[in-house]
Amino acid sequence: GKLWQAYQMARVGVDMAETSLASKRLEVISGVNDRYLAVLQAQSLRQITDLDQQSAEKNYEIAQIKYDNGLLSSADYLRFKSRLASKEVSSLQAQTAMQMAQMSLRDYLLLDYLPLVQELPSLDDDAILLALDSYDAEASRNLSALALQRGREENYSLRLLDKSVELSRRSISINKGPF
Repeated sequence: GKLWQAYQMARVGVDMAETSLASKRLEVISGVNDRYLAVLQAQSLRQITDLDQQSAEKNYEIAQIKYDNGLLSSADYLRFKSRLASKEVSSLQAQTAMQMAQMSLRDYLLLDYLPLVQELPSLDDDAILLALDSYDAEASRNLSALALQRGREENYSLRLLDKSVELSRRSISINKGPF
């Protein structure tokens, strides 16, 4: 009777807690991945802006020499100087973006230091990537539909709602039952 229903409710509660734990674990992994990729992206952006700044510095040096020798007008010389200043600002912005991404990862992981991340080596012989290379549009649509179906079947929020409904039904059964 009521004891059995209470036991079943406790079992459902345990299932809900396990589902919540699995959901939270995936949430944390996703959060770390997002922040890790943001740091990598910021590092790439910084490398690009540094190269761009170096190019602008070389162009400015060449423009300086041409200007000193009378081969370049003042307007053109100032244009090169302006481009260099613009590239310096872009480089500083990229550096700030990288620091912010690192701080976001640090804060998410509750670290006392700024993490230095490295890009993972690519796997040229990864079986999944090799299989995906041969996919056409139809195969991609089918794979997407299958992924969506699996996502719906494995959705932790829907599982929790199902367990909540079961818990509520059992609670109503206990309250209405004469046993």
